[in-house]
Amino acid sequence: MAPDENESPPDQHAEDEEVHQRVVMPLVLPLGVFLFAMLVIYGLSRIFLELNEVEMGGVTLATPLAIAVSLAILAATWYVASHPRISQMQIGAMVFVAAALLTGGTIFAAVYDGGEEEHVTGEPTATPEGVVDGIVLGDNFFVYNDTTAPEIVVTAGQEVTLDITNDGNALHNMHIGDTSGNYEIGVCEVGDPEPCSDPAAMLGGESGSITFRLDEPGTYSFRCDFHPLEMVGTIRVE
Repeated sequence: MAPDENESPPDQHAEDEEVHQRVVMPLVLPLGVFLFAMLVIYGLSRIFLELNEVEMGGVTLATPLAIAVSLAILAATWYVASHPRISQMQIGAMVFVAAALLTGGTIFAAVYDGGEEEHVTGEPTATPEGVVDGIVLGDNFFVYNDTTAPEIVVTAGQEVTLDITNDGNALHNMHIGDTSGNYEIGVCEVGDPEPCSDPAAMLGGESGSITFRLDEPGTYSFRCDFHPLEMVGTIRVE
């Protein structure tokens, strides 16, 4: 009987399997692990950041969540270790459930954060000579005169001191760069050529100050070195 024309050669399946194991898996598996790890890191950080501001009975909800996550990881590793012949479908189901929970929690954290009270953006206010004004550090934004991402107006050659209060939970500071938005120092310290808050790293609830004098007119950038993309503002020197 003549062989079926549509039937693959006897060794075709073996060759396909070898290509899958040697080419496809080394690319797909690391990519999948990387994406899942990014979801875990980003998702948990957003969730913990939001729940750290919610208290019940004097305990922030971030604490019981951390315990629950640890117990879930322990249970999953115990299950895998006690079932050496666990199927790929079961592993995939566990990963899917974890990814779904993280995605849902991240969306909740983003919505919860977006629903918080927003600060009203107002007109920049000049800081007169000899007056010490205040700037507040939140998670993760600067507030000055009820304005987020503020513009602070000062006079060229005038020494200015700003009181700083960290009203957030995260570690923050204030670091002034140049008119091009560049910073020669990654994380500033007190006494550096670029003005830095004192202390250079403030925990939640701590206070400090920053003193600076900018001689050349222009718009200078400032940031929190620990949240350099989100937590920014400008100083306009006239």
